[in-house]
Amino acid sequence: MNEVRKYEIDIFPDPEDQSWFCARVPDIPTIFTGGASSEEALKNAKEAINGYLDVCAEDNLPVPEPTRFYTEELAVRFPKGLHRAIIKEAEQKEVSINELIISLLSRTMINIQGSKTKAKV
Repeated sequence: MNEVRKYEIDIFPDPEDQSWFCARVPDIPTIFTGGASSEEALKNAKEAINGYLDVCAEDNLPVPEPTRFYTEELAVRFPKGLHRAIIKEAEQKEVSINELIISLLSRTMINIQGSKTKAKV
């Protein structure tokens, strides 16, 4: 079901267990899931959204409208040296360039969010 892409999914480390990632869907508050990795948490959240939408369709229930919409694509131009380094790192780790960049950005964003949370305490 393509409707999953319309809903924002927030992924964040479990505050009580840093080896677990939580996933929530702000527009569907009853969906709260997780996984051992951010990728697994995202997959589980998408499955939960699909299940929720299936139940809504079967029972003729209203479907909540997404309040925000973000695409999953972003075009970025890298300097040649950085692009070369990314390619080499991806080859070394035996992952795609896309997987490597997502992993690096995810870790960076989690660290930034963690720093903001700590600063507020």
